[in-house]
Amino acid sequence: MTQVIKAGEKGSEVTSLQGKLAQLGLPVQADGIFGPATKAAVEEVQAVFGYNIDGMVGPATEKLIESQISSGFRVDKPDSVKKGLEAQGKKTDKGALAGAELTGVLKTGSEGGHVRYLQRRLNALGFQLPIDGKFGSETEQTVKKLQGAFGYDVDGKVGEATNKLINAQIGYGWNVTAAASKPHS
Repeated sequence: MTQVIKAGEKGSEVTSLQGKLAQLGLPVQADGIFGPATKAAVEEVQAVFGYNIDGMVGPATEKLIESQISSGFRVDKPDSVKKGLEAQGKKTDKGALAGAELTGVLKTGSEGGHVRYLQRRLNALGFQLPIDGKFGSETEQTVKKLQGAFGYDVDGKVGEATNKLINAQIGYGWNVTAAASKPHS
């Protein structure tokens, strides 16, 4: 690839990219048109590995996609979210997985690959969300449950603190199902 591939482009390079994204387990049709689904898939790959989320495929993102295909990575595998966080190599001062900094607040009405990545991370914690890239009422209620479980302000929004909580708990292996089944003393 000699150029950046981005939304609105068409052709064989886009078809090839879409095939690669599908190999990573992302919901993309190889139709040769870089539309919203392809952009969201690129954003999600970028989010999983802590890259700048711009939805464009330049040399760095292309190299990331290629290396993840060759390593057998699939975003839809149960351990994929934790592997992505570990690959970022970022930890909190207490040694928990930190992941990339959040660039804005995710809340009701947010859409795109960053929301799909949030939904995958919440599912890695044992929640049962559809991975649709739309921050609707179900995603909001799930965020509220998580915030409440850890004594955070329950606002249903994912800002810096909630984002760090999610990543840390993935690293610790916390799971809502196991937490709910523990007897209270």
